[in-house]
Amino acid sequence: QLTLNAGTGTFRFDGAGSDTGDYTVNSGSTLVFNANHTLGATSEVNGAGTVLFNAGVVNVNGTYPIMTTGATTITNGTAVFNTGSPVVFATPLTMTAGSLQGGDAVTTNDFAWSGGTISGSGALTLNGTTTISGSVVVSQRPMLNAGTVNMTGSGRLHLNDSMTFT
Repeated sequence: QLTLNAGTGTFRFDGAGSDTGDYTVNSGSTLVFNANHTLGATSEVNGAGTVLFNAGVVNVNGTYPIMTTGATTITNGTAVFNTGSPVVFATPLTMTAGSLQGGDAVTTNDFAWSGGTISGSGALTLNGTTTISGSVVVSQRPMLNAGTVNMTGSGRLHLNDSMTFT
């Protein structure tokens, strides 16, 4: 088990790997993925800090309770959620590039989306306010808008590969 305490900074995965560990990311701390990584089925990422998918492909196969208490940001990496349960971001999700993939259904509650692609087989449900401020893509996933979508600046939503939007 790794615990990142408030104010202590950042723990970075800069090399490829896999594990089944538990990560507690406390407020003020950041867990950064900069390379390919697989979090096994018994792994857990929790806490009130931030998880940053910055580079590489990260397979999240274990539980991800930080989605309800902390922040998740996808900047250039690929986050693949195959936990076997719906992924419900109770806190705002930020995506500036990269991709969010996998078989899990994904629900956002406030979403700042300025770039990148969301694809996979699980449904994408947008709750709260989604702000699209760049060119973004949804591919394959059925998409349900249950909140408000604001298109700002150069915001463009591309719907690809026979996906549905309701």
